Amino acid sequence: MSKVTFETELNDEALGALRSYLAKRNEQLDMRLSEQLEKLYAGTVPAAVREYLGEKNGTPV
Repeated sequence: MSKVTFETELNDEALGALRSYLAKRNEQLDMRLSEQLEKLYAGTVPAAVREYLGEKNGTPV
């Protein structure tokens, strides 16, 4: 399975504030975004499709 990179936009001041407050909690933006994408995927893609893709790619659901 290959990974994909994508871009999105956020006001630079908002991004700076977000990074700052995440750092205070010892968290990183990329990790939080990955977690949120996984939650979105799990909540949006039907379980049968996730299971099929997991078997196809050799990764657990």
